[in-house]
Amino acid sequence: MPTMFVPSITNFCVYDRSTSTRTTLKTNTIGYDCFCSEVRKRRGSARFTLRAQLAPGAGGSTPASGRNQPSSAGASRNWDERVELATPFGVAVRELLSLPARVATVAEQCRTEGGIPQAQSRFEKLREAIANGNMRSRLTAMQEAHFYPRSLVVPVLLQVLRSAVEHARERNRLEGTGPSAADSSRPKNLSTLVLPDRVFDEMSRSQAAFSLAILLGQGQATSEAAVEEWRQMAVEALIEVLQEDLDPAARAASAGALGHVGSRCEQFKPMLVSPLLGCFEKQSEDWIVRLSAAASLGLVRAREALLLFIEELNSHEVNSESGKSLLVQTVICALGDLAYADYSQSEMDQELLQRSVRAIERFTRSEDVLVRISVTESLGHWCRHSSKARAAVESLLLDPNENVAKTARFALDTYAKQDQ
Repeated sequence: MPTMFVPSITNFCVYDRSTSTRTTLKTNTIGYDCFCSEVRKRRGSARFTLRAQLAPGAGGSTPASGRNQPSSAGASRNWDERVELATPFGVAVRELLSLPARVATVAEQCRTEGGIPQAQSRFEKLREAIANGNMRSRLTAMQEAHFYPRSLVVPVLLQVLRSAVEHARERNRLEGTGPSAADSSRPKNLSTLVLPDRVFDEMSRSQAAFSLAILLGQGQATSEAAVEEWRQMAVEALIEVLQEDLDPAARAASAGALGHVGSRCEQFKPMLVSPLLGCFEKQSEDWIVRLSAAASLGLVRAREALLLFIEELNSHEVNSESGKSLLVQTVICALGDLAYADYSQSEMDQELLQRSVRAIERFTRSEDVLVRISVTESLGHWCRHSSKARAAVESLLLDPNENVAKTARFALDTYAKQDQ
């Protein structure tokens, strides 16, 4: 049976940012909040960061990798390394020092030891926390579970992600208002994992979507059929949630997750572009979902969205209300991303390029500074195609807002370097 990778005694490295010093605490308690309280007692109001480190030989436990851990708190540790971490609001890139203690320990070991130990007993505790814990403990447990082998974590993430969709399907089946809940396309081995009567909150479903997106975007050392099966299954689950989940936050998260996947895995792009286009094109859809779909279409450089984006911008007033202003800003940025798609010299393509520039240029008159900054960045991307875009960016050098003018200067400098 594999040993626990967290020993009974844990060294906590305390890094005081004000003095750039490190000290070490040793205790048999692994509660992060307890350590925070203890350090506050010892160090007063000094700014500090806590991070778990494995104590060599503590409690007779060693990491399953078999490597000896350094005895000093800072030796052979690179806590400045960054990892991708799923949150309910997107994919964040964080330093190890900024993560919760257990999450940081697992993430650091995964990065330095070439894979974490097969600590099945610990994962069962995480599974229990995800299934029955409160929302805060569930989100933290999902972040830690993310670094475990995919064969363990993917089914759990799918269970959380698809819970609302499965529940709605089962309810419709029982009420006779929808298709049968028997889904022949769903692998049999998942049938016992998804419980239709258990619906996880939208924050957990959103984080599960982004966690799956990170896993899908990571390189694969093998192309075995089993690996490809779960990857296909995860993309299909994200599309299902985008199209069927009743909560707009979960749908928006799935749209964002699909964009992350498409930007990392070219093979999935044909699968996800059409659902994202359908979501953005649906005017009755919640604006936050359309916003997320637009950002993802720009991220994957889906040229199919070009005309939709032009029409969307032309349908808005230059000075829109708050929610619409955010949507406009996102579409402007996404349209800027599409400047790097492939275009021919045909008359049709050249006309589309000019229409894109005109649609963006309208918003140089916006009273919203953030919109004007987005316009400046977007037009900077289109400089490679249009002299009119370059002229518009040059005019923004005189914008009364300093940040807009700086963005214009940066855009022109970037274009000049690319044009060399």
